[in-house]
Amino acid sequence: MTDTTRRLADLTPAQRAQLQQRLIDAQRNSNRSHTIPHSDADSRAPSSGEERLWFLDQVVGSSALYNVSSALQLTGDVNVDAVRSALRKLVQRHDILRTRYLSDAGALRIVVDSDCDVRLEILNVDDRNALHESTGGSDGGVWTAVGLNTALEAEASRPFALERDMLLRAVLYSLGPRSRVLQLTTHHIASDGWSQELLWHELGEFYNAHVRGADAELPELPIRYGDYANWMRGPAKAAELERAASDWSELLSGSSQVLELPTDHPRQAAQTHRGSLRSYELSSKAVAGLSEFGRGEHATPFMVLLSGLFAVLHRYTGQSRLLVGSPMAARPVPEVKGIIGFFANTVALPGDLSGDPTFRELVAQIRTVALKAYACQDVPFESIVQRMNPERDSSRSPLVQVMLALDNYPSRELKLDGLETALREIHTGTSKFDLTIHAAVSQLVGKATIEFNSDLFAPDTIDRFWLHLNNFLENAMDRPDERISTVQFLGADERRMLLTEWNATAEEYPRFSSVAALVEEQVERTPDAVAVVFGDTRLSYRQLNNRANQLAAELISRGAAHGCAVGLCVERSADMMVALLAIVKTGAAYVPVDPSLPAERANYILSDSGAEFVITQRQLLENLSSFAGAVVLIDADEWKSNHSTNLCTPGSDSLVYIIYTSGSTGKPKGVRVRANALINLLWSMRARFGLDAT
Repeated sequence: MTDTTRRLADLTPAQRAQLQQRLIDAQRNSNRSHTIPHSDADSRAPSSGEERLWFLDQVVGSSALYNVSSALQLTGDVNVDAVRSALRKLVQRHDILRTRYLSDAGALRIVVDSDCDVRLEILNVDDRNALHESTGGSDGGVWTAVGLNTALEAEASRPFALERDMLLRAVLYSLGPRSRVLQLTTHHIASDGWSQELLWHELGEFYNAHVRGADAELPELPIRYGDYANWMRGPAKAAELERAASDWSELLSGSSQVLELPTDHPRQAAQTHRGSLRSYELSSKAVAGLSEFGRGEHATPFMVLLSGLFAVLHRYTGQSRLLVGSPMAARPVPEVKGIIGFFANTVALPGDLSGDPTFRELVAQIRTVALKAYACQDVPFESIVQRMNPERDSSRSPLVQVMLALDNYPSRELKLDGLETALREIHTGTSKFDLTIHAAVSQLVGKATIEFNSDLFAPDTIDRFWLHLNNFLENAMDRPDERISTVQFLGADERRMLLTEWNATAEEYPRFSSVAALVEEQVERTPDAVAVVFGDTRLSYRQLNNRANQLAAELISRGAAHGCAVGLCVERSADMMVALLAIVKTGAAYVPVDPSLPAERANYILSDSGAEFVITQRQLLENLSSFAGAVVLIDADEWKSNHSTNLCTPGSDSLVYIIYTSGSTGKPKGVRVRANALINLLWSMRARFGLDAT
């Protein structure tokens, strides 16, 4: 049972019945033919979406973040007058395109102009793909070396001034006698995905009517966008939305409001919204599975795709209670189906992967969540954010940082008399979220784009993410009763890299030798080479080895032997290296004790390790006053008279040192390290830093 299911199960029967009835009522209301009353144009209230985008514009300033742009390739004899006429009638038909957003003492005031003629800018492009503005001269104008694609993107990225600009811009590029491109750019405050379909469809109808010398056969609009905005602000609808917002916020409670996606670059303190776009295709197997598997589970392709996305995000982040956003058309009543305007709403969808569900279980859970979301899709996202009250973070969008959109707007074939057409969207170089996935699935074709924050992610990271999502969907739908954690999502190349290439770490090193023996071999090779440097002190390998032999002989004479522990409490110096090597030569393990440690901690380490000896300096004796074993002073002279021949050194499996943790979780704990492990580390460091043993 998931946490979401448990939260619902914890409700009393009366609470469950009340919640169910509210969701049913919301669903019924979305399907019922409401009558939105006409309202006075002078009393035009802003919709919640308009208010949000206007506020962002005031805070951030004008930018292309909320520009929506698309271009239509036109092949044939284009009637420019018909294009102008169509644009003019389109603006007359939809007052949202004649709306301006003013700041009045810090508050939003909406002005709808009675008439406003949209300007059609005409630019020429020659066969060298160079752009120039037509000036009507015999040479066609002044040439500038700007490609068509660059021009389209530049136009799409040009900000709107909401207080004075018409919210529809049109540019007609001429590529030749029978080849042109018409680009339309709107601001999101006046348009959404559904509106873009309406925009092009009605433009085509008006164009064809002008060419034929007839009136366009478009139904009269029953209401204006302002009527819808006033109705949404009315007391009855506001109360309904308030209840639905309360229910939805309850469902989201407990979900992670920050998605900890690993990024290629550090997240900046404030969002820059710089973005890029990558295009992909779903494999035919995945596309078929979205429909076929979905039908078997009574789920739509969107629900199955969203389940796969939740699973991959869970594998990326390790988080179990996730939120993913999705744009909904949010056109709750028939009267608004044909109106251009900002109706779309973001819905935060929760996914609960705690308990490691199977993919079939996850799809069932997401199906339930999605159905509830459809019933509440016109609840303003802003009201959910206010209720959830997330911690303010200017580096992230609130609640959701990843969006999934399955494009299912009512698409109409665009036909212009005497012309062949091809429509495409133009990217503005921005990204509203960390990731936004736009997918379109029809029959056995699945296409997608991922808009991503280019300040966070590298393009190849997004390519890899898409590969993982595609692989996961294929494998999960093949084996839907496997736990999410066991479903393979890596590609064959990645698996080979992880399991074979990165795992091929075997290297030859003197695994059967000892540290002391390796030093003695180096003495034979380069006796006079410098081995130790500390300040002005230099010791050659011969000097280091001779002094270590002398000190080791002193330790052995006092009883040090293989398997015992010897404390080493010495300030950093050349003598420290002599003492360390001497201990190793006896077969004992050294126990480093930092001279700066409190006496209690130092004596605890010596006692806990079972050290029978300690090598130290005179000035440090006071700190070791409670040590009961033998003390050897490194700065005394008596041991320096001992012989300096090499001693019999222990094997590679002997204990070489015991090092203690900081004790942050309680008392310090000793970690035992054997000689072969230390030699392995030293050999890898020598290879990594390119050190020459000769």
